[in-house]
Amino acid sequence: MSRKQRRQQQLALRNRRQVQAQQGGPQIVQGVQAHHTSIQQTEQWTGPLPHPEALARFNEVVPGSADRIIAMAEREQAHRTEMQRSVLNAEIGDNRRGHYLGFAVAIAAVIGVPVTVWLHAPAAVSIALVSVPVLGIVRAFINRESNDESPKETVSK
Repeated sequence: MSRKQRRQQQLALRNRRQVQAQQGGPQIVQGVQAHHTSIQQTEQWTGPLPHPEALARFNEVVPGSADRIIAMAEREQAHRTEMQRSVLNAEIGDNRRGHYLGFAVAIAAVIGVPVTVWLHAPAAVSIALVSVPVLGIVRAFINRESNDESPKETVSK
């Protein structure tokens, strides 16, 4: 091996040691290998209220703030419950209204068939009057069965 090649190897080794030292890797200092170790601790808290230690610190900074924060969370929960109740009541009302309208259309069609026969209308008119509510009922049953097979996802925050 020539001098030039040895010199290049020494420079490469020195560069690797410098890079390792910058990256916190092992270093060789006078024949002793040193390791750099770092420890990181994380803590996660989820929920409508801050972590109890944070809540205590809030109370130290602004006396009474912990009670205010808890009251705010309670009001938010009551509001959310009331909103869910009102949405559910609106859905029930829409469903009920749909049933009443469907029943009215079906009755009108059933009453319309004898009227069309009495007026000597073509048979296609009577068939159309009967088929519309029947197809609506079949569609309702099909939709109900498909909803039963795949449960709806509930959205909660």
